[in-house]
Amino acid sequence: MRREKNHAALPKNNNDSLEGVWVLNGYKIGIKKRSSDYVGFILESENKAWETNEIKTVFNDKGGIYYAGSKAVQKIASIKRIGNTYLKLGEVMLQKVYPIVKEEEVVKKGYEQLNAKKAFFERLNENTVYLRIPFFEISEKPLIDSLIAKNRDIMLSTENLIIDVRNNPGGSDASYEQLIPFLYTNPIRTVGAAFLSTKLNNQRMLDLSKNTEFDEESRKTFRKYYDILNQSPGEFVNLSEEKVNIEKMDSVLPYPKNIGIIIHQENGSTTEQFLLLAKQSKKVKLFGKTTRGMLDISNVNIINSPCNDFELYYGLSKSFRIPDFAVDDIGLQPDYFIDSTIPEYAWVDHVNKILHAEK
Repeated sequence: MRREKNHAALPKNNNDSLEGVWVLNGYKIGIKKRSSDYVGFILESENKAWETNEIKTVFNDKGGIYYAGSKAVQKIASIKRIGNTYLKLGEVMLQKVYPIVKEEEVVKKGYEQLNAKKAFFERLNENTVYLRIPFFEISEKPLIDSLIAKNRDIMLSTENLIIDVRNNPGGSDASYEQLIPFLYTNPIRTVGAAFLSTKLNNQRMLDLSKNTEFDEESRKTFRKYYDILNQSPGEFVNLSEEKVNIEKMDSVLPYPKNIGIIIHQENGSTTEQFLLLAKQSKKVKLFGKTTRGMLDISNVNIINSPCNDFELYYGLSKSFRIPDFAVDDIGLQPDYFIDSTIPEYAWVDHVNKILHAEK
């Protein structure tokens, strides 16, 4: 990996230049111009695979290359400057932190929402509240549940609810359980999956039964599944008595009346499962772009290679939906497509206007 020399001489007051210090998901990157190209190099990194001065990106107005966290090369097809402090290299978004420049409030607010690392709740106006959920990992469930519980009365007295799941790659179905009553209008049908029973695959179920991030009832269920799987080695096993589970609730909450869920191409796995449930509600509309499409082969297991230099991610189950309703490599489409003329920082405001207009 090439290194950049003499990185200290960064500009102090050229606010219009791409030169300066930018941050991106645990990286602090210096950008300097070299001839007709801009070179981005590591100043600080939370990723131990990267060292100071290593080249992270090289680009110009025609495109370039970007090195991922694994140092795999990714081509940059487009370069876009957004506001005064944001730079989009393909699908990668950087934020400028030096020299310090003032950002437009609408841009700043929009990217604070988009780049959030933790769930949060806020009121947008008298008619609309906003719930941002960037992850459905089981470790995030306590925070998601607490936000819903704390703001339950507000949600039950406000006409519109926006749920923003952009960049949410999935996690655990348990993390969205407390949201379902707010979405519910009619019985929800969930098509199940069959698990391939092998010693290695079944070990994951046993490990989940010992994971204290899950409640006691869930851990008991995982242990039951482990015992069932061990009875049929080498076979695909349905862990439920039925292929389709139907969830019925006693009542439909009058508020929120309209629910907009913001989605895009980075949503997959558990997030897509959440969307399949939500789409069955008469209250819900999806806004944004088509999701990633990685749900039919699911329940991902992660194992290390014998040398511990590599990780293998693979699915343990296949959905009974396929081939009639495939999601993998296709994705779920929005009800309202948000085209490229509307920048991502403006998506929440765009959805809010549509929900307000549909009163």
